Amino acid sequence: MCLIENCESCKQSGPQSCDVCTKGYQFNRETGLCEDASCLVELCQDCSLSGRTNCDKCKEGYYFDADDQKCLDYTCKVKQCDSCVGNPKVCDKCVKNYWLDAKRNLCVDGACKIDNCADCSLSGPQKCDRCATGFEFKPETASCSDAVCKLDKCVDCRQSGIWSCDRCAPGLYFDPTEKKCLDTSCKVGQCEQCTSNPRVCEKCIKNYWLDKSRN
Repeated sequence: MCLIENCESCKQSGPQSCDVCTKGYQFNRETGLCEDASCLVELCQDCSLSGRTNCDKCKEGYYFDADDQKCLDYTCKVKQCDSCVGNPKVCDKCVKNYWLDAKRNLCVDGACKIDNCADCSLSGPQKCDRCATGFEFKPETASCSDAVCKLDKCVDCRQSGIWSCDRCAPGLYFDPTEKKCLDTSCKVGQCEQCTSNPRVCEKCIKNYWLDKSRN
């Protein structure tokens, strides 16, 4: 018969000791007693290694915060944070319209401050990663500038600007004097073949000769 209170089995160690305490108790060899093993930390599932006032494993959905000495839920503690992986006090991803300042561990208002900016989630609200359709970001002015060519039939004006033209649609050329995309057919009367400039003749039709001084 085991003499120690709350001892369930003492076959091997004898009646003055204990091999197995009843559920909820554990044998303390220093005191020779089966002592209450229930964890004192609320929501703690296992404290057999660290002791009753600490916690080795919290219940599912909770983690032990050594600073607070509590079992806390995994809900992100950072405001406007969408995802905390591993530590609910450290944010990995902010909710929509907020961007993560990792150095300060803050989700900052991500509403883009630059007009016509469609996305600034990487660079922050004072910069722009992607402008809205028809606009392009100009680093020198930190702005999304209108990128739509204003001249009819102009397909590329990135170098010269929206009121000029670098490349017209197929079959057209840009006339810098008239500021227009014009067709490439010869504009010189009785001319069979023009140069790349439709206003300059290279070869006249039969029975006509080319007066280059007046061309």
